[in-house]
Amino acid sequence: MIAAMTMIVVAVVVVAGLTLGSLWALGIIGPKENPQAEAPAKKKPEGMPIPLTGRAIPAYTQITREHFLDPKTGEEVITYRSEEAVKKAKILTKLSDILGRVLIHDLPANYAFRDEDLFPKGTRPGVVAGVPPGKRAFVLPADKVQGIHALKSGDHFDLLGSTPINLEKAMAKLKAPLPDSVLAQNSGKHANVRVLVQNGVVVVPVMVREVPTGSAAHGKGGVLPSKPVQEVTIAVEPEEVAPLHEALAIQATLICVGRSGQKDEAKTKSVTPGSPPGPKIHTMEVIMGNKRQIYSFPTPGTGPRDATTVESGILSPSAETDPKK
Repeated sequence: MIAAMTMIVVAVVVVAGLTLGSLWALGIIGPKENPQAEAPAKKKPEGMPIPLTGRAIPAYTQITREHFLDPKTGEEVITYRSEEAVKKAKILTKLSDILGRVLIHDLPANYAFRDEDLFPKGTRPGVVAGVPPGKRAFVLPADKVQGIHALKSGDHFDLLGSTPINLEKAMAKLKAPLPDSVLAQNSGKHANVRVLVQNGVVVVPVMVREVPTGSAAHGKGGVLPSKPVQEVTIAVEPEEVAPLHEALAIQATLICVGRSGQKDEAKTKSVTPGSPPGPKIHTMEVIMGNKRQIYSFPTPGTGPRDATTVESGILSPSAETDPKK
């Protein structure tokens, strides 16, 4: 009995061995792969490594290492180009040439840096970085300036201001002729146009900012009430700051005139003129007792005209005086 069972076991083992051998030979089964085995080495990319922006970066930002990291993976964004292509495009490949410098304009993600994209070393970050040396930054209400909404950062422009004047009334008071101007002669309306800014620069284009209009107690749910305002930051000459502020204070009409953006514009020295100068009128005041007379000399080479007579503090028109008498 024992011998028979032994023979059965041996037969089963032999059959199992033959079956496994056949499956091995046919490639159906084989040794398990070692999970700790080293993966084949990746082929090293050809060309020079170029660091790229990991996300969009706004103008006037100081570049740090974080700007080269992909926000999703946290890894550096790098591409490879031939040495010839790098030199031709003037691409910066060393982080030491980029880190700490301030960006001139906005850059999108996956963008390579060039020297022309960055301010010189030592430039302070922020809006002041976009102000050319010698100029001053001026925040202007954009809704009060015609034609400035289309301008972008770095664009050059001239800014004119105008105020209406009653020219006929002013000239009649002095009994002087109207200025030699087609508009002044053929229109009942006149304005004094003054150039407030020559060759200004847009530092920050038109943007919307929320301005508080009250306390949190007046808002819904304790939220501070506010209203949107449009602002543009420009760079002007120091002597232009006060006249520009004065024009805003008297609510003058402001209009922006854009300058050419072509490279040859820097070679030209053009100036935008204002209104033609009015007549040069000289006046002379004569006081006799309590009577005061003002004579005007509106026309060169001619005698004076009696413009007004002031008596006992009352201003009244007077007849023209014959200069021969």
